[in-house]
Amino acid sequence: MLAICFGPTWASHHKLDFQGHIVLDYEPYCFQQILSFLIHKLCEQPDSPAPQPIIQQESKADFEALVDYLQLKEYMALTVADFYFAKAAGMSFTQGGHVAKACGFAKACMAAPSMQPGRLYYIKCCVSHLMRNAWIFLGVTQLSEPKINVELDVTSFGWSSFSQYSAGNWRAADAESCFAARWQEGDVVVFKVDLMEDSGVLSAWCARFPHLLSTKLSSTAKNPYFFHFGAACTGTVQLLAATQEDREHFQ
Repeated sequence: MLAICFGPTWASHHKLDFQGHIVLDYEPYCFQQILSFLIHKLCEQPDSPAPQPIIQQESKADFEALVDYLQLKEYMALTVADFYFAKAAGMSFTQGGHVAKACGFAKACMAAPSMQPGRLYYIKCCVSHLMRNAWIFLGVTQLSEPKINVELDVTSFGWSSFSQYSAGNWRAADAESCFAARWQEGDVVVFKVDLMEDSGVLSAWCARFPHLLSTKLSSTAKNPYFFHFGAACTGTVQLLAATQEDREHFQ
C-alpha cells in the first residue's frame, strides 16, 4: 500500500507544498516509527531480524490505525512501551500504577493495556520486598477483573514461586524441573506474549534461569489477555519499559 501511494496511479492525488514536495498527512511520530522499521528491514539477516518499534502508550491507537491503513500488519508486531497496573483486589499502586504492593494474604492486581490477538508484547517487571519462600504469581489471564487464585482459571497461564500454571492446571516445581520459576527478591523478569498465531505462546526470561520459561496459550480467539500479579504475602512488583536488549533474550 505504501508503494502504491507513491506510484503513478495516485500521482494526481498527492498534496504538494510550495516547492512541489509530497506532503504526507500521517501522524509524524507513528510514520517515523514505521519508516525506521522498514529501513531496518532492508538490511536484516535471518539471525538478526529488524527490531520491532516500541510505541508510546498514548500513540498506540494512532499507530495501529496507520499500520492497518498501510496494510503492514502482517509485518509488524506492536510493542507498547508502557504497561501499568490499573485494577486491584487488595493491593495498592504508586508511581502512576507502575508499582503494585501486596500486604498480607490473597491479593491480586491486573495491568493495562489489554493484549490483543495478532500482536506481540513484551512486559518487564522487577520483584522486590519479597520474603523468603513467599508465594507470588506472574502471568497472563483472559479474565477482565483481578481475581484471587486467578492462576487456577482456565484462561490463565504463568508461573508462581513453586509451580507452572496452564489453563487452570498446575505442575509443582522442583530444582530439576524446566519450569521451576521460584521468584526471588530482586528478580528482573521479561515476559514475551506472542499472540500472532491462533494459539499464542507466553515466555519468560530472568538472568538467574539457565533457559527461557515457555508455555503455550489456549486459542486466543477474539479475547484479549491481561498481565496479572497475585500474591499470598508481602511483595512488590514494578513494571518497567522493555528495551531492544530485553527483546533480544528471546531470539
